[in-house]
Amino acid sequence: MTADQGPREDGAAGARGDPVQRADFDGLAEYVAPATEAQEAVAEIWRRAFNIDEVGIDDDFFDLQGDSLVAVTIATALSADFEVDYQPSLMITYATVAAIAEFVDGVEGSQGSDASSPSLPSHLVPVRAKGNLAPVFLVHGLFGIFFPNRDFLDALDPEQPVYFLQAIGFMGEAEPPGTVEEIAATYVRAVRLCQPHGPLNIAAFCAGSLIGVEMGHQLRAAGDPPNPLVLIDPPMPYSLKRSPWPLWVRMTFRRVRDFPKWFLRATLGRAGLLGAGGAPDADFKKRLNRLPGAVEGGEKFGTPAAKKAHDSLEHAIMIHHPRPYEGRVEVITSRERFGLYQDQNLPWPRLLSDFTVHVGVENHDALFTGEIASMARILQKCLATGS
Repeated sequence: MTADQGPREDGAAGARGDPVQRADFDGLAEYVAPATEAQEAVAEIWRRAFNIDEVGIDDDFFDLQGDSLVAVTIATALSADFEVDYQPSLMITYATVAAIAEFVDGVEGSQGSDASSPSLPSHLVPVRAKGNLAPVFLVHGLFGIFFPNRDFLDALDPEQPVYFLQAIGFMGEAEPPGTVEEIAATYVRAVRLCQPHGPLNIAAFCAGSLIGVEMGHQLRAAGDPPNPLVLIDPPMPYSLKRSPWPLWVRMTFRRVRDFPKWFLRATLGRAGLLGAGGAPDADFKKRLNRLPGAVEGGEKFGTPAAKKAHDSLEHAIMIHHPRPYEGRVEVITSRERFGLYQDQNLPWPRLLSDFTVHVGVENHDALFTGEIASMARILQKCLATGS
């Protein structure tokens, strides 16, 4: 994800406000008009999603300050209009109108052909399918999709194949599973379609670390242990936080506690009356301004299906009671969460019997900036130790 900046700050997407001007963006490629039917259709989807006056076929998604919410909007429209399976994470690979149009034409041209390899489920996204190294399968965080900026991929070895796992049902293709055990079992089956043999490289982001650990449990129980798991800045497991109060009481308290701050930033902060420190954060501005029109029940996530998948995922993770893991684990943490591993009485040291901690960035929010490249470099070193 990328922080809101530049000309998009006061521009609303889709039906909200006047379109922003392409000329206001710095660093865009020279404008080239769509030349084919597919390019024109994709460009129109981009114009609506970005609420911009015009889009050239060589304009880059990230140069237009695209983020995960815009990617979901575009992916949903592409999948519906072209009847193809286009996932938001593919925006990292196909970052221009021309590239997406070529992808769509290629998919449509291959329909009906006799494919020699099994098709992958929609929740397993091949972001970089080619390379001489063993692939790494990245489990999403609480949002439901793994959508870093391009610095993440650029920092990995060019020969490193990368697959993203996204929440089942995020695009409305299936009913979301209700437990972490079910999610992990489905993901294990999916990655084995891609890599039928050999130890798997599994890395998990943030709250998805609990899914990654459960995948490790299931693989070890089947006599097929993975390479060292890589957990990227996992939070403290909800269910293992020591408190005399039930989890639902704690979650309700947290929402009530945070409401005044959210309300002030949503009103006075948005009006600029609280100063820069009280301005709405990037995520809040995305929820307000980035989405085309008003999608009931889905503003934060792009579609009601994505919200449903997220809500189911959040519930599954909150109620999950992880088991101690005996396999090797590499933890890549932010400095602000480093303390979670210094006390043997805390949850992660009690759950992980054999682990090493690497500090990658200062805080969790840095993972949504170019600083995620440092995490990617550490990830690549961790993968090398397990191969």
